[in-house]
Amino acid sequence: MIWNGHLMIRNLTVFTMTNQKLTRQAKYKSSEVSKILILTYMRSGSSFVAESLQQGYNHTFYSFEPFWEIYKKGYITPDKMCYRTNRCSMIGDALQLPETAISILKDLYECKLDSLPEEVLHTFTKFEQLADHRRLEKCFPIPKKRKKANIKQKTVERTAKTRAKCIEYLENKCLTSKQRVVKSIRISLQLAKGILEKIKDLKIIHLIRDPRAILQSRKDIGEINKDGFIPFSKQLCNRISRDIKESAEILDSYPGRVFPLRYECLTERPAEVLRKIYKDLSLPFISRTEAWVNAYTQGNVISTKGDEGENNHTTEKETLSETGTMDLLGTRPSKVNKEVAPKDQDSIRTGYNVFKANSSEVARGWRLKMAYSEVTLVDKLCSSVFNKIGAYQFKSQSDLEDLSHSDRYDTEYTSRYCT
Repeated sequence: MIWNGHLMIRNLTVFTMTNQKLTRQAKYKSSEVSKILILTYMRSGSSFVAESLQQGYNHTFYSFEPFWEIYKKGYITPDKMCYRTNRCSMIGDALQLPETAISILKDLYECKLDSLPEEVLHTFTKFEQLADHRRLEKCFPIPKKRKKANIKQKTVERTAKTRAKCIEYLENKCLTSKQRVVKSIRISLQLAKGILEKIKDLKIIHLIRDPRAILQSRKDIGEINKDGFIPFSKQLCNRISRDIKESAEILDSYPGRVFPLRYECLTERPAEVLRKIYKDLSLPFISRTEAWVNAYTQGNVISTKGDEGENNHTTEKETLSETGTMDLLGTRPSKVNKEVAPKDQDSIRTGYNVFKANSSEVARGWRLKMAYSEVTLVDKLCSSVFNKIGAYQFKSQSDLEDLSHSDRYDTEYTSRYCT
């Protein structure tokens, strides 16, 4: 007998999970769980920020780019899909609707993972910086498009059982976590009102970085070519400007729930700024947290023993990998392997990126790479954003490359963590 693939697998998974049922209980009340959403832009330092927010509680449920399969290189606004190439289009798929995105976020924070679309579940296995992704790589295969998969009944049943076990594993991780973090570059701040209304107790970090640094970083990885530099620059600055306007409008409506963070301020004074952020997010800033900050921003090797909070037991599969990444959902070993100290003592790998020992130098490194002609071009295209986030314009190539001169100043929007 031949069955139609993915739909049958999903339906049989629901049947399997219903019959196994469902002894899983939340360890904490919803009001006791810290729910954090980081909304930002590609190459803004978001992987570092997300990981830095996971150094208080022992158990964190972390969803990295859950909308990757749905929006790809675009992002969603209230009425359209927009892209980094400075063009937008009408929403053509129910899965891309803003209300669907908000529903997905709600399910993530409530640990209702069996309700998530396959495209979201697949992200738990896609990203290699989540060390546990290999354990789940066969759980949620990429949905096939344009090609109907005819699969035998036994294969469907076996796959459904595997999928059910994987969802149970993830839900257990989520339900026993006291902190749930989602990071996305694919959600506009224009959706923030709807998100905050639907997800009580959620707090949003709006992470901003100097557009010139973002653009140079994108160039470094081949995301922008010469012809694409102007449209990419326009799109980025237009988006940041709209997001700041939206964020500023909802700060009064939702006090204590939206926090603008300029990446450069975190890298200049990481321990001090992170301590403030932890207080705002009601997270415990403990000795292990400070040790992690020192290791990842000053080049010191972490050497932690049991700390305040829960007793943390890990299995062999949950320990840090050779790149120093954490397990799938943030569970941290009680001791950090020697591999956290890289062969090159000037860098430590975490998440997507490699961070130099001096985090402030890394944040300013774009000034030694970007041509002055490109800098002046971005200055013209992004002047309104510069005024809102406090970015200096440089008078010459030598002025640009002189790192003793600051490239930023404080503004009302960035003042919380920059002053």
